[in-house]
Amino acid sequence: MSKVGIELIVFEQSSNIGGMWNVDIKPCWNSIRTNISKFSIPLSDYSWPKNAPIFPIVNINYLNHKWIVEYSNKSNKILSEQYDFIIVASDFFNCRYIPENIIDLSLFK
Repeated sequence: MSKVGIELIVFEQSSNIGGMWNVDIKPCWNSIRTNISKFSIPLSDYSWPKNAPIFPIVNINYLNHKWIVEYSNKSNKILSEQYDFIIVASDFFNCRYIPENIIDLSLFK
């Protein structure tokens, strides 16, 4: 992107880089949003409507199609900046893994 003139700013949530490979972080979250299919996330007291998309979504309302990012610097001062675009680049989903021994995998939609 920088080769075509797009200025990049990278934010890291942790005080160290490495994500899930950072040994200073426990591999568990206080909360998490899922991006897996409705077949993988059924709830005991709620079933998805038959016409629900495979990957249910919620519409997000944007303010003038901009993103406001709040973050803290090394001095723990909270800062806020507005961006035209954001890219979430979490390495967790970088390599896909599909087990070979799933029966009738080709029938799954």
